[in-house]
Amino acid sequence: MNTAASKKRTTSSTKSKTGRQPTRHSVRHDVAAQQKEAQIRKKIKRLNDALDGDPVDFELLRKMMITADGSVTDDLRCKVWPKLLNVDVFNKPKKKKADEELKEFQSNIWWHQVNLDVNRAHRRFPVGSRMSRKRVLQQQLTNIIMRVLCRHPELHYYQGYHDIAVTLLRVVGEELAFSLLEQLSTNHIRDFMDKNMNRTNRMLSLFYAVLSKVDKQLEQFLLRSDVGTIFALSWLITWFGHDVNSFETIVRLCDFFLATHPVMPVYVSVVLVRNHKTQVLQQECDMAMVHHCLCRLPAYLNIDDIDDVIKQAHDLYQQHPPTSLRSEVRIYLKESDSISHHAELLYRSYNQKPDRILRKRKKYGLLFTDTSLTSSTEVRDTDGKQLALIGSNQTTNPLVKVAVWTMTVSMGVMTFLVLNTSKYWM
Repeated sequence: MNTAASKKRTTSSTKSKTGRQPTRHSVRHDVAAQQKEAQIRKKIKRLNDALDGDPVDFELLRKMMITADGSVTDDLRCKVWPKLLNVDVFNKPKKKKADEELKEFQSNIWWHQVNLDVNRAHRRFPVGSRMSRKRVLQQQLTNIIMRVLCRHPELHYYQGYHDIAVTLLRVVGEELAFSLLEQLSTNHIRDFMDKNMNRTNRMLSLFYAVLSKVDKQLEQFLLRSDVGTIFALSWLITWFGHDVNSFETIVRLCDFFLATHPVMPVYVSVVLVRNHKTQVLQQECDMAMVHHCLCRLPAYLNIDDIDDVIKQAHDLYQQHPPTSLRSEVRIYLKESDSISHHAELLYRSYNQKPDRILRKRKKYGLLFTDTSLTSSTEVRDTDGKQLALIGSNQTTNPLVKVAVWTMTVSMGVMTFLVLNTSKYWM
């Protein structure tokens, strides 16, 4: 009797609020959700530990942008993205007066085109935003783009640049977005900002060079259709911001691209096309039909499968890095500013101070800083190629040198005076 009663109580206690017993599927779903939550908490802790290290664990940050969920939250992106681009968030350029800045903007050759593109950028703003909020975002977007172009007259604006800018703006805000966009414009996307598209087209040519390594059948079909690479142009120059519908997915891709090689969007493009091989091969081998099919593929990217796409692209990059591709690709690698500047950026990024130290320096105006590493650090690109060895012969702070020289000269003068004075007493 007691046993039957206890069984009844146990059964009733396992029922949900709706009066139904949980199914095996719901139990498995709850367990999976708990495991996922635990993984996210662990990743957030590792990210914060990497950011708080002195120097910042730059290599760990890069690796964690490849693994599931990237930076996890926008709050963490505000801390991680500046470290990935070696941006000191406490050392921002001094702002100009609004009327002076506006005059400078209006005198710039790109002013009219930037305004046209920004006015058409409503689709990239948060869904359901009030018109007043959209106008503020438009003004901020114009500001950050024009500040970069005015500070760097050698850069040429291109349609699609604003798609990258608006992603940064929505995640980190106007001031930090400007600093990040400026660094991106002189590094990762520098080749897109030439006066012509020669280097952009050469980067696009990597698409077939990589595809030939992994799927000859698909490569030959696309070549026979004469579709070229124009379908992937906007994917490349906007970091998929113009073509992917989900903002979460765009931001997750941004995590990945900021942490890896400038040509990584090409590898994502190859993975995207290869993953839809059946759909592509079902098309009539005609340029218009195939182009139409390919242009629609980014719409299938969503937050649920983006981590898998990123893993595939990273694995593909490791298996077939740009340096292993055909000779015409290797020529582009030598000519590319994006790639050469990226190597320099990596070199500079391995000795960054955590924000807590940068904040103190900003507050107290510390001049003398220890930027040396306790040991040598080997800087490698994501394909394993050594870029530099830093730390073993780190350059001394110039202010320290001046102080030492001043003390040396002072001691020399004092010695000279003492010796000359002593003659009169001998």
